[in-house]
Amino acid sequence: MTESQRLSLGQLIRETREKRGMSLRALAKKSGHTHRWLTKIENGKLSRPDPIALAQIAVALGISGKEMNLASGGMISEQLPRTRTYLRAKHEFSEREAAEVEAVVARIYEERGWERHQI
Repeated sequence: MTESQRLSLGQLIRETREKRGMSLRALAKKSGHTHRWLTKIENGKLSRPDPIALAQIAVALGISGKEMNLASGGMISEQLPRTRTYLRAKHEFSEREAAEVEAVVARIYEERGWERHQI
């Protein structure tokens, strides 16, 4: 992640948090991360923040995954496993069950007019 991307990501998180009237400690509680770690993210001090942590922050702030992914220079989509792989490994879904979930996610992407990245 470049310095510019780190600063852009930190600015997105800080500005969104402040718009929502949320303190760092409130975001920490909601996202499951410490306020010190969040301060480092907001100040662009972490060169490779965990993509799952970024996704958790996005959810806590109501930032779209696409917006967070753009701000992070593609870190989220590049490092997270495909949906099917994740569901099979983490939740022991069968191949059929994981395929069904992927189909639902693909339909939602189409309904919203979103680009369909690797699901």
